Amino acid sequence: MRLAAWSTQGLHQPYSEFAAGEPCRACRRPLLNDLSPADRDAGNSTFRSEHGHCKLGFWAVEGCTTQHCHRCCPPPPLSPSQVRIVRRLLSAPAARRVHWRLELTCGHITSRDTANEYVAPATATCTACSSTRGVIRAVHDPEPAPPDADPGLPDAEVRIADSYQPLTDAQWGLVAQLVHPASGRRRGRPRRDARRVVNAIRYRAQAGIAWRELPREFGAWQTAARWHRELVLDGRWDKIRSVLAANTGKPRMSQDGNSGRTIAVPQAGDSTSVDLPSVVAVRQFTASIVQTSQRVYAISDIHGHLAPLLAALDLVDLDGDPGAELILLGDYVDRGTSSCQVLATIRSLQARHPRRVTALLGNHDDWLLGWLDGADDNLQWLLNDKNLITVKSFLTPLELAHALGHNDPDSDASALDGPTMNRNLKHAILSRHRELIAWLRELPRVHETDEHIFVHAGIDEDAGEHWRTATPKTMLTEKFPATTGPFMKTIVAGHVRTQTLHSDGSNTVFHDGESHWYIDGAVESTGRLNLLRYNVADGTYDECSLA
Repeated sequence: MRLAAWSTQGLHQPYSEFAAGEPCRACRRPLLNDLSPADRDAGNSTFRSEHGHCKLGFWAVEGCTTQHCHRCCPPPPLSPSQVRIVRRLLSAPAARRVHWRLELTCGHITSRDTANEYVAPATATCTACSSTRGVIRAVHDPEPAPPDADPGLPDAEVRIADSYQPLTDAQWGLVAQLVHPASGRRRGRPRRDARRVVNAIRYRAQAGIAWRELPREFGAWQTAARWHRELVLDGRWDKIRSVLAANTGKPRMSQDGNSGRTIAVPQAGDSTSVDLPSVVAVRQFTASIVQTSQRVYAISDIHGHLAPLLAALDLVDLDGDPGAELILLGDYVDRGTSSCQVLATIRSLQARHPRRVTALLGNHDDWLLGWLDGADDNLQWLLNDKNLITVKSFLTPLELAHALGHNDPDSDASALDGPTMNRNLKHAILSRHRELIAWLRELPRVHETDEHIFVHAGIDEDAGEHWRTATPKTMLTEKFPATTGPFMKTIVAGHVRTQTLHSDGSNTVFHDGESHWYIDGAVESTGRLNLLRYNVADGTYDECSLA
């Protein structure tokens, strides 16, 4: 609406006029040629008071601190070079083929041509195994694609892996009513082949592929993806998995919580970082060969609340209890006033007890790193940081004032345009806390022991024993909704507030009675932090809530 009004009133300025130093057509204040400090400060103060009712904030061109109103003043025009860049970004890409050299999960090497030079194939057909495999590593191969190659089709058609076994008639008979509960005569178009859809969901989990890469034999991938989401949301998929697991010999947790499965790592020790392949990228895991601890504690979703964390650490008592091990499940920042102090406390604790403290990455921690590494004009994270509560924990009041373009430590107002303020804040945090941020970047996303999988959000449980390669990187920190039911190992996670899982809406630790513990107690609203303890000797669990 404002764009139309600006155009009608002729307020949009051509670039030639802007480059010549002409003032804003709406307020007649300078866009490029700055005023003297005294005139500038007085003018900005008067201008802000006149436009305070607009409530959309103010902006300024980089290099000129004279402010303009977001509601009343149209933005400056793009330069010719910027126009060319935008036109190039929005134009259709040139038709070209990229030759990829792919290392597959089976250990074989193959190649594949695609039309996208930035996104590598997630799967490929292995000619040696004659089945679809996940891609561990993909590199550009200098060998060009043959000139007569069809640009519209890949050179290797994705097909159903030979090792995959669809549901038998007996298995389908057990789960058919769970997929389609009997509810009388149904109107409308006839249903799709429900059995084929369930087979598609199971195949996708086993092969570790994206939905859109389902073989054609399973029908439209959109149908399978939609059904999967509906089945997960109303709980039917957990029931289907439980029934199939009970009737197909799928590994389940024994009474003592140990499935007997171990993971080989390069050297011995309580906990060692190892790299395992993913179909998307290589990411860091931690694993334990031998469980040497007597008590394993888990905390999650601290969200900048230092006092509950310190209370939990007093109870864990790593300094006084040599048999204690602590695993932190991520989300250390945002929503609280002490995000930086929480990170520093955990880093110091890990330095003192490197083999007994494991810190994992959460989605809020990942978003903070994304903001620090992102473009200056991407203000999304900063806008979500209400009252700069997280940023303030990293900077002194005077450092914050300088980053905001003034010298008043008692003011949070910014005298700069958004991108400039964003750049200043990121630079100040990275300069002051370079080592702390570097430590945060190196945190793994999963910690696995003989009995447990510790993760911030969750894993792709539909993939069964192939979860390590099938779970996308973002699912480890952002999986939603929560999964319940049996799995081959006990999963301890945060991320999902337990009040959404308890029937009475309480914020205490949630256990589904099978293989899942969720411990996010919404500390930002309750002021309490859940602590889960696993007693190795007898396989029992204890829980408490700390303020």
